[in-house]
Amino acid sequence: MKATALCLALAPGMALAQQVDPAVELEAQTLLDAALKLMADKQYAPACRKLEVVVTKIPHASGARLGLARCYRGEGRLASAWSQYRQAETLARTAGQADRVTEASTSAAELAPLLGKLQIEVPDDVRSIPGLTVTLNGKVQEPATWGIPFPADAIEHEIAASAPGRKRWRTLIRVYDKKKPTDGAEPFRVIVQPLEVNKTILRIDSPPDVLDLRGITIRVNGEVIDPLYWQKGSDVQPGAHEIEVIAPGRERWQTRVVIKEGDSATVKLEPLKEIKSVNASSVSALRVGGVVAIGVGLVGGGIGATLGGLSISKNNESNDGHCDAQNRCDQTGFDLRKDAQSLQLGGLIAGVAGAVILAGGVTMVVASSPSRKRNTGGHFAPQAQLFIGPTTLGLRGTW
Repeated sequence: MKATALCLALAPGMALAQQVDPAVELEAQTLLDAALKLMADKQYAPACRKLEVVVTKIPHASGARLGLARCYRGEGRLASAWSQYRQAETLARTAGQADRVTEASTSAAELAPLLGKLQIEVPDDVRSIPGLTVTLNGKVQEPATWGIPFPADAIEHEIAASAPGRKRWRTLIRVYDKKKPTDGAEPFRVIVQPLEVNKTILRIDSPPDVLDLRGITIRVNGEVIDPLYWQKGSDVQPGAHEIEVIAPGRERWQTRVVIKEGDSATVKLEPLKEIKSVNASSVSALRVGGVVAIGVGLVGGGIGATLGGLSISKNNESNDGHCDAQNRCDQTGFDLRKDAQSLQLGGLIAGVAGAVILAGGVTMVVASSPSRKRNTGGHFAPQAQLFIGPTTLGLRGTW
């Protein structure tokens, strides 16, 4: 290990390179010193991570590149070491550092026959996908590199491909180095597979008791869905979807679901509640009660009308010589007027009460009629309106 030569490696190589901020150079030298100590103890993994930072901060330092190449070699990453040796050779040659040129070129030549190689194949039908991106361990691989074998470290690599509107494809492959230079070995090949279209799927999951309902219909956004696609799923547009389920004799069930592009959603149907019909005994009792109420209402209306007529008669009698046009009355006229007002009030009360009872009775009779049609919710809403006049009492409406 040439640790001594690397301790001051940053400064000599900078003469022909760009100027470096002193603070950055100091930080890089500190990291380099720490990495050398770790390498001396054969702790290559943490040492390499530090040297990677150094190379990032001062990319033109040939000594740092040599140090990283040696570290990678000790870590067993021969392809990465070979790459760093070659870059160090170029930097050292530019800086006129002959000893480093010799070391870098010699080491790269030693490693080259041992390197395992990786080849990423992208078939034409995959290449034609708009916006296709292929990555190796998260780094984009340019189309120019597709199909060309290149040195790769003897580790597990992730190759992935993605494109707008397509499902991401990925695979893992492990590359192995050669045991000796004379070993022949084909490159490790990976063929990128076609990317599936990123579909948005809606599935309907239903209990058997719901699926077996006679006449059941499921609508998505108002369109009837074929039963074959309920659980299998159907392609839908991303966004909000309204699901509605109807069946004869059952209450309507509905829900709403929002699906993102490329996702799938499963809607679980709930049992449809049965619409309960009114039984015969209830209808009969309701009808009888309605008839009785109509009778009571008519009697009340009759009493109101009678009292109203008597009130008018008393008022006319008071005007017959007992009260003048200015409503000045003698004692008899005053008593007649008072009786007329009492009769009028009683008639009004009896009439209103009779009309209300009559309206309720009519509603009960109409609601209990078995021949009346109900709406989809199983409810019928008759409407009634009461009208009262000085001598009239009536009921109008729709039934």
